[in-house]
Amino acid sequence: MASKEETKGKQGFASMDEDKRKAAASKGGKTSSKSDDTASTDSKSSKAAAEVEDDDSEDLDALLDAFEEGDLTAIDLEQATEMIEEWQETLSESKESELKAIGSSLKKLSKSLSSGKAKAEDLAELLTHLGEQVDESANNADRGYKTKLHTLGRAFKKAAKSLEE
Repeated sequence: MASKEETKGKQGFASMDEDKRKAAASKGGKTSSKSDDTASTDSKSSKAAAEVEDDDSEDLDALLDAFEEGDLTAIDLEQATEMIEEWQETLSESKESELKAIGSSLKKLSKSLSSGKAKAEDLAELLTHLGEQVDESANNADRGYKTKLHTLGRAFKKAAKSLEE
């Protein structure tokens, strides 16, 4: 005689109520919740990625606001260095060589500012180079970042020009 588990397994769809049958049919006949768990995990991963993306977007907006306020020399040096170092750290961890290169340029800018001996022409050169790198990176960026990154690239170049004058 068959055990309860064997009987239950053989009954399959026949033993299910109509809602369970529809749910199982929509899953290709699977009644296991494993695919539900996987979908839930995928959904959680997507939500986490979206939150990180939102954080990056907000950080980028804050950086753009700092540039749009006008005179970059009015920004507190410690605050500017901290912001640069945060971005440098983030970009240096990237797998993309283009972003790592921007991180490296930010590191040079940070060191130059921190030294207290930075010359305007040296800073202008660093900012111009950063502007070009960011602008080039914007061409390959995701849709939501293209405009912001192009704006940031222009802001770096504008800041460089103001130092050259």
